[in-house]
Amino acid sequence: APICGRAFRHFTKEKREISVDTSILSAYMPLGRYALRRFGGTALRPQSRKAVRRMHVLAIVNQKGGVGKTNVAANLGACLAARGRRVVAIDADPQATLTKMLLPTADAEAGTAAVFADDPPAAEDLLIEIPAFGLRLMPSDFDRLEGMQSTLQRDPTRLFGLAQAIAPLDERVDYVLIDCPPNYGQLTIAALYAATGVIVPIDCSREAVGGLGLLLRTLRRVERVNHVPIATVVATAYKAGNTFHPSIIAGVRDALSDAPLYTIRDAIDVQRAVSQNMPIRLFAPKNGAAADYEALAEALDAKLAGAPEVARA
Repeated sequence: APICGRAFRHFTKEKREISVDTSILSAYMPLGRYALRRFGGTALRPQSRKAVRRMHVLAIVNQKGGVGKTNVAANLGACLAARGRRVVAIDADPQATLTKMLLPTADAEAGTAAVFADDPPAAEDLLIEIPAFGLRLMPSDFDRLEGMQSTLQRDPTRLFGLAQAIAPLDERVDYVLIDCPPNYGQLTIAALYAATGVIVPIDCSREAVGGLGLLLRTLRRVERVNHVPIATVVATAYKAGNTFHPSIIAGVRDALSDAPLYTIRDAIDVQRAVSQNMPIRLFAPKNGAAADYEALAEALDAKLAGAPEVARA
């Protein structure tokens, strides 16, 4: 019980003193076993009540593919970096779309799968500089990450590997953006255990509102270990002239009334920028989508990091 309690305090965002009794011990037992295995049975030091986490870890999550998760991760990361923020992007998707976008010619020798191993390397050793985007990438190591999903299923204690790996980056990194797979499987759960907030990209389709119920159920599933608020919803490929799109946006606002919602205008230049391995802000800086990503970064930074928000006409 003591080590379960200490491990729980170590990983929860609030880091406050709690008591763990036998009625809820089973909920945190996997984390206690993880701590025992990882730290050789030594007790974790409880966090100070005054401890403040400076690093914002944002899991980019939607069980539906093709909604723009990777574009949001890459372009939001580039815009935050342009604002002087220290950004790390993590590709937690075995499809490795973010890795292929940012690192098209390299085959990562080690990446995200390594953080779930018995003897994981330091996260710093897995990060690769991506100068065009101004950030560092923890790449997906393709087949190894795909194979890790069954390992995480068999041994749930490993789900906390990502949270533990990135913890030492606190105070050296401002934002960690985790590009999750298009499902709510083990890798997404691991990202949610590590996250301080969630970004929900949606497309403007009829399924956009219906799929939010599964997202909310997933967040409740991990809430016993880590309460993860929705930082923002991002509607991609938005067409103001499409009479159907505003009604979808209105439905999402009703379903997630507490979460701010931003739209990214539909633009072919977004995909052209991807093909050139460039962020839209550099590829087509006058494009409406580039302005939308800049506005998203500005607003998110103002909300989370206390940066002054510049009013836009």
